[in-house]
Amino acid sequence: MSEEPLIGEEVFTAGAYLGGSASQIAGVVTQDVLRWLVILGVLLAVGDGLTGNTFSKFFARLIGGG
Repeated sequence: MSEEPLIGEEVFTAGAYLGGSASQIAGVVTQDVLRWLVILGVLLAVGDGLTGNTFSKFFARLIGGG
């Protein structure tokens, strides 16, 4: 049991904090990667909506497309 309350994502990552098995740590890393992909997608969508697809054109050129 934790001496402090678990709030937010700590509820889902408590096993990795306490046990630290490879699969638990991989799950936490996967959550972080997916979180950043969602954030990037939202920023791209909002940026495109505000600037008329300038962000998506920039990223397409940045990764070698178009």
